This record gives sequence, C-alpha cells and structure tokens, in this order.
Amino acid sequence: MANSQTATGAVGCTPPANQRARTDYAPVLLHLTTREEWDAAQAAGIYEPPSLAKDGFVHLSAPNQVLATAERHFAGVRGLVMLTIAAERLTAPLRYETVPERAEMFPHLYGPLNLDAVTAVVDFTGAGPS
Repeated sequence: MANSQTATGAVGCTPPANQRARTDYAPVLLHLTTREEWDAAQAAGIYEPPSLAKDGFVHLSAPNQVLATAERHFAGVRGLVMLTIAAERLTAPLRYETVPERAEMFPHLYGPLNLDAVTAVVDFTGAGPS
C-alpha cells in the first residue's frame, strides 16, 4: 500500500485500485449521537465523536441505512438526536467504504464534522426497545 496525503493533511494508506473506496456520495447523510454529545459539540464549535479517535473516522449513514444502524448500535439508548448533514458542505474527506460484516457501503468522514454542514437536528426515537 502506498502512502497518500488527505485533504486535511493527514498521511494515510491508499489501498490497491481494486480495493479503493468510493468517493462519490449521497447529497444527504445522517449521523446518530446523544443530545449531550451534540450540545458539547456546539459549545466546542466542532463535532469529534469518540469514533474519530477510536476508528479514525466518523460513522455516517445514508437515509436508507439509519434505522438498521440505530437498531444495531443504539438499541435502548435514550436521548438520541439525528443529525442531517449536507455532504457538499463537509470539510473533511468523505469516503464510502464496504463494511465486511454488512457487505454494504457506508459513508465515513475522515476528520471532525464541521457544524455548518449540519442542516437539521431532530430527536430520534427509532432505536428499538428501551
């Protein structure tokens, strides 16, 4: 794998051509988080969820993926909000990558989420039984 520099200046690895992630995207993306984390992001002026440090990216969903994502990762969690994100406003690199366990492409944001890319924040109650 060859090294490459991302738009944010971070050095990463570029996979072979037959394994490269898509870089095109849906115009609207979604992200689930807690109201508490979102309020903290607004106070800080930027959103850096724990997944950014842990996985190196922010997990996003296309509209047709968000309910299944909620059921898998947020079942029973209260106080969730769903962020609606305008993909064209993102300042960090966005990549669609295959998640092996799902055999499905998911959008991943390789850097913090700039708050001006968020077009709506709504309470989310679709995460299964509580």
